[in-house]
Amino acid sequence: MRVKQSLLLVFFINNLAFTQGESVSKFDSLLLANNKYKKEDAIKGHLLNRIAFGYYTRDQAKGTKIATKAILLATKINNQTLLADAYFSYGANVMANGKLEDAMYYYNKALAIYSKLNNNDGIGFCYDYIAEVYRRKSKTRELLLFGKKSLSYFEQSGNQTGQADIYNLYGCLNINEANYPKAIENFKKAIDRNEKIKDYENLALNLNNLGLVYVNVSNFSPALVCFQKAAEYNEKLGNKMWLAMHYDNIAWVNYKTKNYTQSIKYYQKSININQSLGNQTGYTANCNHIGLVYKDAGDFQKALNYFQIAKVGSERRGEKNYLAISLYNIATIYLNAPDIFLQNNQIKPSTKYEQAIKALNKSISISTEINSKGILNMSLKEKAYALEKQKNYQAAIEYYKKYYMMKDSIEGDEVKSQINRKQAQFEFEKKEVILNGTHQVELEKLKNQRLLLFCSIFGILLLTLLYFLWIRQKTLKQDKSNSMNFTKQLLENTEDERKRIASDLHDSISHELLNLKSIFKQDFSLVNTKIDSIINDIRGISRNLHPVMFDKIGLEPNIEQLVERIQHQNDFMVSTEIDYKGSLSSADELQIYRIIQEALTNIIKYAKAHAGKITMMENEGNVLVEIKDNGKGFNVKEALNSGKAFGLHNIIERSRVIGGEAKIQSSPEGTIINITIPQKA
Repeated sequence: MRVKQSLLLVFFINNLAFTQGESVSKFDSLLLANNKYKKEDAIKGHLLNRIAFGYYTRDQAKGTKIATKAILLATKINNQTLLADAYFSYGANVMANGKLEDAMYYYNKALAIYSKLNNNDGIGFCYDYIAEVYRRKSKTRELLLFGKKSLSYFEQSGNQTGQADIYNLYGCLNINEANYPKAIENFKKAIDRNEKIKDYENLALNLNNLGLVYVNVSNFSPALVCFQKAAEYNEKLGNKMWLAMHYDNIAWVNYKTKNYTQSIKYYQKSININQSLGNQTGYTANCNHIGLVYKDAGDFQKALNYFQIAKVGSERRGEKNYLAISLYNIATIYLNAPDIFLQNNQIKPSTKYEQAIKALNKSISISTEINSKGILNMSLKEKAYALEKQKNYQAAIEYYKKYYMMKDSIEGDEVKSQINRKQAQFEFEKKEVILNGTHQVELEKLKNQRLLLFCSIFGILLLTLLYFLWIRQKTLKQDKSNSMNFTKQLLENTEDERKRIASDLHDSISHELLNLKSIFKQDFSLVNTKIDSIINDIRGISRNLHPVMFDKIGLEPNIEQLVERIQHQNDFMVSTEIDYKGSLSSADELQIYRIIQEALTNIIKYAKAHAGKITMMENEGNVLVEIKDNGKGFNVKEALNSGKAFGLHNIIERSRVIGGEAKIQSSPEGTIINITIPQKA
């Protein structure tokens, strides 16, 4: 989560770094000078252009107004350089306001004039800012093309400021591509040029950017040095907004290294500055961050207070990203804080999971809307946990599935980042070797280590692949064996069934008919009794072969009859809960009937259970069937692989035939068979 926030911050810094901007005191001086200077000449035009450009990061509406005045003045006095500068300043302000096409139009107007004047610096900055437009459009190829052109002109003119801007732009692109070693290299080039011309404002910004890259590769020590240097420069320059941001980053590094006292100290400094500046967005971010520190330090009251402040502020200003984060943070307090704390905050411990889910639902909705995968993924996980604690296992499973799907997607994107983190660490160590004067020997050692690392990774991947192939082969072999056993048992059971029917007909029906024949001339009441007995035997045999009235009366009554018959014949109680609307075909219903019949037979034979329950209902396009008992249970895997569990395989195969899936769970407390059958359109 924090990494994503850091990346956003890097890009924000890049936009402001382009200003070559004025520090607070310098900008105030320019405004004062402009108010005092009344002549409409080149000096006035130069003042207007510098102020318009300074407003680029402060107030774009004022910036465009001042730039318009500069355009009119330059046109009036026919000063082409000032006119090009004014077009450029106007473009910068509309770009900062998100109007990229308008910005491109004015940059090209300025470029045309600079080209006529052979002004290499002007041409370079136009290409520089055109590249920035393409960065904001996520067009990497065009960005690199115009960045290269810009750098060429700046190198010709020796303009260190322009060169630093381009390397800053490249660094931000590298971060977007997760190419951290290259990002470090480009930000260091920008810093080198800032130092040469003593451009301390942009030096501080590039140091901050470099520090954020180190944070992303978890190299906290150099990151802290970068943030502290950046803070020192902006403290001297009086740039309070940037100083607050640097303090926030220093606090974050201390938080990651579990130095909570220092972290709280610097977050409080950042909060004080943002409050004095009226920077509510920065203040909201501070509150979310310092709340995390207090939560990890065990001070849940302060953590909740800060999270609620952040929530209220972000709601009021419509800052959806911070609102989603605040809601998630508040939910984690409900889930993790002790009951006595919740009671002190008028929250009943019995409702804490409900309260947490309510906050998480809002976070999930907002993060889905703004496509914030990090917040969404964390919120899905916590909601699944809360549902599990509520014993709503079915819903919990669904949210765990969503969480793992999202997690796999994010982790897929992280593979490249992890490789680049390793590469960044390698580059950092290589620089240390050079500084220690053991360049050749240690570099060779690092190359060998790198080769060893890649060989190790390759070996691990190969072993992993072989392991999964072995598991797959083993599974296929077992499935084949189970299938053969099932077929064998099916044939054997078919013969047994035929033998039983033959025996029933011979021993029961045939015998009864012979008796009937011998007594036919005797008592007619006895004859009627015998005939009734024969009819009942025939009906019993018929029911065992096929429920005759199945197609006429439907599935539910047949299940009830089956249950009633089993209860009558055995010392066993079975309850039913059926909410079925008849959405399946008659053939599929018959398979469900056979599955239930087989399951009840198994329970009576093996489970030593006293009671069972059959549940059947429709839910979101599926028919759900559950058969459970309170018997002694068994090892499902061993039973399925034993070659003797015909009944269990019969249930599984019948479920597959109708497009469903059977899951069997068993423990000493009993056995549960869950079958899910999708409804056909």
